[in-house]
Amino acid sequence: MTSSMNTPKRWVWMSLLFLGILSLGITSCDNDDDGNVDPDDGQQVDSGWLIGSIVLGTNGNSFYLGAFEEIPSTYGTAELEKSTEIGLGTRLQIFGNNIYSRDENARTVTKWKVDRTTLEIVPEAIMSFVASGYSGRKPAVFLSETQAFFQDLVNGYVLEWNPTTMEITKTHNVTPLDLPPNLDPFSGPFSGEARGDKIYYPIRYLIQNCCDLPVVPFAKVAVFDPATSSIEYIEDTRALGGMANSFMVDENDVIYHRPDRDNSWMRAFFNVDTSSLPTVLPILRLNADGRYDESFKIDLNEVIPDIQSIPQVQFVLDDKMVFTYSTYKFDAFDDRNQMYNTDFYKTVSLDLNTQNVEPFTPFDQYNSISLQGKINGSNYFSYTCQEVI
Repeated sequence: MTSSMNTPKRWVWMSLLFLGILSLGITSCDNDDDGNVDPDDGQQVDSGWLIGSIVLGTNGNSFYLGAFEEIPSTYGTAELEKSTEIGLGTRLQIFGNNIYSRDENARTVTKWKVDRTTLEIVPEAIMSFVASGYSGRKPAVFLSETQAFFQDLVNGYVLEWNPTTMEITKTHNVTPLDLPPNLDPFSGPFSGEARGDKIYYPIRYLIQNCCDLPVVPFAKVAVFDPATSSIEYIEDTRALGGMANSFMVDENDVIYHRPDRDNSWMRAFFNVDTSSLPTVLPILRLNADGRYDESFKIDLNEVIPDIQSIPQVQFVLDDKMVFTYSTYKFDAFDDRNQMYNTDFYKTVSLDLNTQNVEPFTPFDQYNSISLQGKINGSNYFSYTCQEVI
């Protein structure tokens, strides 16, 4: 398992969030020992590393983004000063060779470009979605260089925009998501997964008040077809809903719908014995058409007796899922955040075919590891921590 996964330690120990690699040009350039481009030689870089940092402040958190030809050996104030401040309350996405930031307060999307000589990051275009009514709280799903989508399924629409021209092109009116009573309006999909010309959204359920949920929500996926402006909601009654931003995709593009923190919290919302509920911590699999594979289901409560919640799922590879779970059992709803106490964490590798569980130790020294994506076929992860600089 570990031999097929590349986990270079040159990045995981740094006090930053690694975002990805971006192709910046076609020729190489000279750089100093810290991986910085010499802006006086006029040459362009071949490729570079984008490094994002969150600075905690009294007025909120500010996000910085820097481009480096090589990963710096250290990261602190000097590297931060070479970065561009993206703004307060922003979220970043990368699609193709472009960087997009979403400002939830201003309700805008900014397209950024990297100067291939100086590696300076500058804004290229700004798109506002204020007039559309969209809140800006959820990320985009990109189908192509000319098609991207924001969704608000609770209110029954999907907003289409063009990432190249930075214009809103269409509002798709769709069947609204029917939520059970007492659910937070922010329930519904958070992000989605593009497949061919369609988008699959995992549905999540957020509760407003403890222990007052009269209807059991089941696992659900929304399949959106932009060509027909139609959406289909597909439910699986074998599993309890609450599965948040929870698609995991293996190296063959097979989608697994896995549990998240909300599944564990969900148990506290029912004044019933948990054993009477559907599977609380399930792993399900989607067919190519977005429907659940009825021949596949793993109940993690059965294969891991001491599991209580799943703070993180790192990756799926070679028919194995590596994830971190907590053994902490909270008896009161107000005690639920103890699931983030790393003293109770265990990381394991689950064979999705045999359901055999084995300890997974490469991440033991890090308490917050998550998969960021693939570069040249290798998995890259981020280690998030806080440091005063």
